[in-house]
Order: sequence, then C-alpha cells, then structure tokens
Amino acid sequence: MKRFELGLVGAGAACWLLAAAYGVGLLAAPGSLPLVPRWLFTFAVAAGWLCGNGWVARTRTAPPAQRRLLLVPWLLAPPGVFFLLWALVPPAWQAELPIAGLLATGAFAVLFLVPVTLKGVFTGK
Repeated sequence: MKRFELGLVGAGAACWLLAAAYGVGLLAAPGSLPLVPRWLFTFAVAAGWLCGNGWVARTRTAPPAQRRLLLVPWLLAPPGVFFLLWALVPPAWQAELPIAGLLATGAFAVLFLVPVTLKGVFTGK
C-alpha cells in the first residue's frame, strides 16, 4: 500500500467514525447542510466511477494478492463520506429518505464495478 491508499483509509475511517457518532447521537449534527438527495447520488456515482478507474489503474501491474488488498481502501473508504454528508442534512430530509446513505453506497458500488469488470475487455486479457 502506498501513501495515497493510507490517506484514503485514514480519511474513510474518519468519515465512518463521524457518521457513526452522529448516527448514535454522540455528536449533535448541525443539520444545516443543504444537500438534496439527487446531489448525494450524483456524487456517489461520480465517486464510484473515479474510484473504480483509480483501482484499475493502480493495480494494472500488481500481483493478485496485492489487488485484493488494494480493493479494501478503494471500495470501503469512500462510502463513509456519503453517510457523513447525509448525517449533516436537516432532520426533516433524513426522515423522508432514511436509507439515502445505503442507496448512495449501492450506486457507488455499481459504478465501481463497471471499470473493474471491463478492465480486460479492451486490452484482450
């Protein structure tokens, strides 16, 4: 793992911990982030596409064991941002769509898998 992946793991863990602290009530969320769910899903789709392509580029010449190890930060760290962003929106919006973080993670995962599954199609591998 290189410095970028370590930074990704650190930032993802911080987002996951803050989102969990807001979720269980340890911290009082300000509820002032004007984030429409459509923007959250758009961000999740873009992040999934970027992270999928980043993982493919980063593991192009890596052995299979290292590919699996690098999958953890690229796939599990970014969804923490979605849950954290959704924890900071007004409570009325959270009540309307309580599973927005989960839906954004699903959109992220689908768009992450597109470049991962297509990586050998155009190279003939």
